[in-house]
Amino acid sequence: MRSEPPFVGRRAELGRLAEAVAVVCRGSPRTAWVLGEPGIGKTAVLRRAVAALPGRFTVLEAAADPAEELLEFGIVDQLVRQVAPAVLLRVAPLLAPPIPPRTPPLVVGAALVALIGALQSTGPVALVVDDAHWVDPLSAQALGFVLRRIRADRVLVVLACRDDTAAALRHLERGQPGPLTLELAGLTAADVTALCRAVRGVAPPAPAGERLLAHTRGNPLHLCTLLREVPHDLLADDRVPLPVPRPLVAATRSAVDRLPAATVAVVEGLAVLDEAAAPARAAHVAGVPDATTAVAPAVAAGLVCAAGRGPTGRLRFRHQVYRDAVYAAIAPDRR
Repeated sequence: MRSEPPFVGRRAELGRLAEAVAVVCRGSPRTAWVLGEPGIGKTAVLRRAVAALPGRFTVLEAAADPAEELLEFGIVDQLVRQVAPAVLLRVAPLLAPPIPPRTPPLVVGAALVALIGALQSTGPVALVVDDAHWVDPLSAQALGFVLRRIRADRVLVVLACRDDTAAALRHLERGQPGPLTLELAGLTAADVTALCRAVRGVAPPAPAGERLLAHTRGNPLHLCTLLREVPHDLLADDRVPLPVPRPLVAATRSAVDRLPAATVAVVEGLAVLDEAAAPARAAHVAGVPDATTAVAPAVAAGLVCAAGRGPTGRLRFRHQVYRDAVYAAIAPDRR
């Protein structure tokens, strides 16, 4: 199991979530989106926010998974399993697991609205979904129905997802008053120092901290992995390249290996260029005749992102660690 980085920073983001909680407690619903690249700390922010909720909150949590994207109402099932069976059977028997096959999502959504209304008899309700970019389509439709119908309810909805897929989910927030968006950036220099103290017990020398921040762009998972793998005296030695952490290399290569051959080639071409480049240029370097269809799977996988379209459009890796992992796996003669 992956070890989560110690929690540092994020005071501003947690403060804004606390403000949303206060609004919910006064009787108005709020939806909060926690966005960011993999490893940036979305799950950690969710956990801190949930732990800080007043005790009178009923919290229903779920975590999406790519292996369950085709599972009908998988996220809804996770949420309702945290409700006492007697309450579920009395208020929304349709939702008692398993939800009958081929049940219309709007019917499930209506049952969720009834359940949430009943749960508010004892206090506010929080619906928390991690990795929402992998929510199964039927659950997404049911949740959209819920969000369009909570108006004077004490309901907080928090969804964490990768920032490159958030746009595809924004239909969920239509009709919600004042949605809150928290885009998690990399940690600051002070946060890097605090993280180093948490992992190693001592603060890094200034050159080491600066080098770590530049190399990882403040990504907590990347930082934490390097702090655990690289000897202290090598962190500040710019004569020695900082390695790509093994777990991140393995995860990146696993994602690349699932891509079509032409897409892999374009991604490798982009890694060799090591800069934002037009899709056609990356394809030319890789020997791929047409970049049009080859690029889309890499964007969908979250490895690269596209800025602009047409001749002026550019591709870049979403994180330097992805580029380094792809480049390291290319045979020297192919490079």
